[in-house]
Amino acid sequence: MDDQELVPLPLETIHIVFSQLGDRVNAALCTQIRDKLRLQEQHGGVLWLQEAIQQHIHIISPAEQQIMEDSLLRMLKLLSSAVIQSQDLPATTSVTVPTTKHTGRRGRPHIRIDQVFLEHALQLQGPSGIATVVGLSTRTIRQRALDYGLAEPAAPVYTDNIDEVSGTAATPHTMQLCPFPLLTSLMWSWMFLMHHILEIFPMFGRRMIVVAQHGTPRRVREIMVLRTSRWLSGWRNCSAWSMERTYGADARGWAQTWNAHKICIDHERTRSPEDHFFFGIIQNGLRGYENPEEEEEAIENLEAYSMIGRSYCSDKWSRLERSAVSQSVSSSTAWRRGEGLKVIDVAQCLQASSRRDSLMRKG
Repeated sequence: MDDQELVPLPLETIHIVFSQLGDRVNAALCTQIRDKLRLQEQHGGVLWLQEAIQQHIHIISPAEQQIMEDSLLRMLKLLSSAVIQSQDLPATTSVTVPTTKHTGRRGRPHIRIDQVFLEHALQLQGPSGIATVVGLSTRTIRQRALDYGLAEPAAPVYTDNIDEVSGTAATPHTMQLCPFPLLTSLMWSWMFLMHHILEIFPMFGRRMIVVAQHGTPRRVREIMVLRTSRWLSGWRNCSAWSMERTYGADARGWAQTWNAHKICIDHERTRSPEDHFFFGIIQNGLRGYENPEEEEEAIENLEAYSMIGRSYCSDKWSRLERSAVSQSVSSSTAWRRGEGLKVIDVAQCLQASSRRDSLMRKG
């Protein structure tokens, strides 16, 4: 048993470990500057991989070995410089999710998990994924979820049934089967339609089928009509309100969809941006400023501050605004001459927009 043979790691495993180590070091260099404890953790991972490469040098090509060794040396150099690079200390301590409570009894201490964290984490990952992040066992995560009422207990594995007449005992085991999906008539019609499409076009992908079933949304049509008929412009207050009312709900919905959609990264499971951000706080720690106070800049000379300030301070602004409505709309506007794409005076843009509105109302 003393002379145990060294089992070589597969080459693909070394590639995966090298790629994952590079991602962790890159994240540490971006978020953990001067955090000595976390940087030393990545430093130890680099040293471990260096030793593993030397032990399995016979399965690695010389070119790949040179690339890995140069990259690992560069990682060590950057990690060493990151410890003394910045003088700003972390504003707050690292986030600690599990806490240990000593009850004074025999056995292991009781481990507590923040209920708010666990409730939100269970919506993003399962107990196995959460256990990897917080450094606990999967069984502990499930038990705390049951204690907080965040999960329902599963059916017992077996039950002891005793027949009252004969007195014999039976132990039936519970079989957990996946529930059979209930398909509606609409879902059946979609299935037959997709099957018919795939018979005619075998190379037609599922994504193309799904996209082909969606028409132009009603909100998109409304936006196009508003832009063509009412000429939405960011220079006008009423247009800015209309754009906020029209695009605001779409922007918020797009942000929620983006945070919830799944991203596939090499050598990792599919995770959403919200998942990366939420658990990244636990893994990478908190960095940066919290609610910085913004100093109000006192503008002494508004006319020299910007183009809008010069136009606002000039008397031409008020004159053009009053005369834009009363002027004749027979003359061609700046947008019809192609001058609308140029950066011109703000007052001229307002004048052109008012003329176009009058023209559209009379037309």
